[in-house]
Amino acid sequence: MINQIRADLYRQNHSIGMAIITLLTIVWAMVSTQQEAVGGVSVNAPEKLLNRLIAKHWSVLDGIHAANFAGTFTLWLFIVVLVIVFSREFSQKTYKNTLVSGISRLQFILGKYLVLLADVVVLFALFFGSATVTGLILGRPMGGPLAHDFLFSVLLNSFFVSVIFSLSITVMISFNTVVAQTIFVITWPLIISTATSILHWHWLRYFDFYNMTISLTTGALNATLQARYLFVSLGLLIVSIGASSWLLQQKEL
Repeated sequence: MINQIRADLYRQNHSIGMAIITLLTIVWAMVSTQQEAVGGVSVNAPEKLLNRLIAKHWSVLDGIHAANFAGTFTLWLFIVVLVIVFSREFSQKTYKNTLVSGISRLQFILGKYLVLLADVVVLFALFFGSATVTGLILGRPMGGPLAHDFLFSVLLNSFFVSVIFSLSITVMISFNTVVAQTIFVITWPLIISTATSILHWHWLRYFDFYNMTISLTTGALNATLQARYLFVSLGLLIVSIGASSWLLQQKEL
């Protein structure tokens, strides 16, 4: 598995696509922070925080909080990372070369997940770091301690995006097509938030990773709910990795 991870990291470090995504991530964070642009694609985003950010001139801390509202946009942008790390290899059937080398299906899926997680951590660190630096360059007030909110924003956004990517890998293997995976990633935040708003099924909030991230990073949930949300997401991640491994086992090499 270690050799697989090294090969994936080497390949993507020499990929033009990764360089473009990195550049777009930085530029987007800087422009949106400078313009004080806030918002994402969701039906039931926390209105209180959203209205507060719209109605005031931002501090540096506000810039970090506002960047969390861009969760759906970053999710769609980072689809390219998913394609580079896994989807392209699956569609071209070159993943079979790795499997015949003796690595287990579980190790293969787990290795891919770890590479994806590392990628999104780095990209979100650049995203929130660029938003923070832009606020400082513009001379905005600090607004409070930055380290806690910055670290939580990077780690929680990375974790929840990685969960969605892991679920999308299960979908792709199930339907044997990258198209299904792409549709899943694009529509997941919209379907979940819309269904929660219309049907009033409160249990769906445990799968609304976009609004969950905002609530967690801004302290809108108590400790009990925070732990519950995180355990549900961790459970989904474990199930999706196991399911992907089992589905891959059913395919002939």
